[in-house]
Amino acid sequence: MAVEPTFQYTPLNTGQDIRLVALGRETAYDVIRCRLVDVPISTRPAYEALSYEWGPSEHDESIYVNDALHRVRRNLYDALISLRNKASDRLLWIDALCINQANVPERNHQVQLMGTIYSQARDVLVWLGLPSNDSDVAIRYMRNITHRQVVRGSVNQNPGPQKEHGAQLDAVAAFCNSSYWHRMWIVQEIQLAQNIIIHLGEASISWDAFARALKSIEGAASVKHSDAVKQIQGSMAVKLVEYRQSKERALKHWLITCRYSLCMDARDKIYALLGLAEDCTGLLAPDYSKSLSQVYRDVIKAYMRNGVGDFDVVALSEFLQITLGNQDEAIQLGLDDLEPIWICGHLSVIISEIDEEPHDISSSETLVPLNVIRTPTLTSDIEGNISHVLVSPQNSFRILNHQVVVGDDEIRFLSAAGEESVGRQICKETPNGKNKKENAEKDRAIQVRDFVAGDGRDRVIGLAPSHARVGVMICRLPNSSISLIFRQKADQWILIGRACTFNPLYVSRDEAATLWPQCSDESFPSSLKSRKAILLRLNFSIFQRLTSQNPAMEKVQNVRALSLA
Repeated sequence: MAVEPTFQYTPLNTGQDIRLVALGRETAYDVIRCRLVDVPISTRPAYEALSYEWGPSEHDESIYVNDALHRVRRNLYDALISLRNKASDRLLWIDALCINQANVPERNHQVQLMGTIYSQARDVLVWLGLPSNDSDVAIRYMRNITHRQVVRGSVNQNPGPQKEHGAQLDAVAAFCNSSYWHRMWIVQEIQLAQNIIIHLGEASISWDAFARALKSIEGAASVKHSDAVKQIQGSMAVKLVEYRQSKERALKHWLITCRYSLCMDARDKIYALLGLAEDCTGLLAPDYSKSLSQVYRDVIKAYMRNGVGDFDVVALSEFLQITLGNQDEAIQLGLDDLEPIWICGHLSVIISEIDEEPHDISSSETLVPLNVIRTPTLTSDIEGNISHVLVSPQNSFRILNHQVVVGDDEIRFLSAAGEESVGRQICKETPNGKNKKENAEKDRAIQVRDFVAGDGRDRVIGLAPSHARVGVMICRLPNSSISLIFRQKADQWILIGRACTFNPLYVSRDEAATLWPQCSDESFPSSLKSRKAILLRLNFSIFQRLTSQNPAMEKVQNVRALSLA
């Protein structure tokens, strides 16, 4: 028996070419046949773009591409069956077919074009899958609502939802909470589309009709307290309807907005939003050969603008490490990553009250920063006399006219097991005389102390490492829960670690401009406008560890209530 040939991609002709799928018309048989056509995107060909979720990873359905056998996932197969025209071919763009996913350079380049692909498509076809028992009820019901609105001439007259419509509203709630709406990539696909048609099996509804129906349901007084309407209001579908009205084009905005959206590849938490991020044009591009840590680094660097500090880059780093990090791959830059980065700080207050006894926080975190940078400085009163602080290219502070260099071997961490490791996980002598590396696998308790610093508007409360005492200085980092702790030792102030503060210092961009003038390695201010302002110049590896999020601290910050008079 002859073996059927399997489909093989041929390279695209130019950097501006895309492939389109000519989906064969419906036949008496269920065999799907299609052709791939290469076209320059600059010619603005007429096509429709498919927006769907890939679904389970098994490629268990067969189609024919250019007369050769090709395997696709079940959800795409169902979409192709349902979307075929009866009399003619249908020209579509479908990522799983139009991009050679196994070719990383091609994938990088084609993903970079996806914003253009979806914005130029005649229609974007949203595929929610095959209908369930009552899902087609949802589309019929929403169509009826919008039809009556057209007849009456106003959305605000709320002609549809009534108390007796419970079954229909339950169907709409299920429709709005389909797993499709939680997919990361659809945010860009929906946001950039000119026209959208939502398909559920053979049934369909336009995006405008869908949006009008949701507005009518949310505004109907007779049903607004029902469980179904609450599920609709809290759904990602409703949020996406709202997002489509937004003109925001900053990556940080969309990262926060879409922080709960899902994707199989954590790098797509960034790459799926680049089509919306006009502030990152020319600064960030998809590259699936890079690790998660490298993608994190690229985003931070894009916001540093050739060495010029962004005042809330600490908060961005903290957020990225929570959002991108996962059990399979944590964000971790090598200690040899010495490229500099600037951060802003505010020397706020001295700790005046602190628990006498530390208490435990359970954690299995690999490393909890303790002495992130151990830096002596040559001044006896950092709070009263500080004009500005700048860290030199060798990880040192510049205070007034003094500068002290600190070596990499002074970087220290505390493991969850309670052991201290130095620098690049250097072996150290243990009490029994044997050398061993820290064991980050053990789940031991981390000890912290509650503290109060300052009063009135300057009051700060939070958690400090167990070695912190009354009299240490809190340096707050803007728009972040992370603060630095300085301890006075003789005529020196040493940065001994970090604290978790429950009332972060929120600073607007205008306020930041008055505190921290933008600076670079070649040009930094001779003085700052506030004696409490501080500028730190760190290398990337130190910065990443400084802003890493300890899960135990995150948990305590969210649920622990401090009652302090």
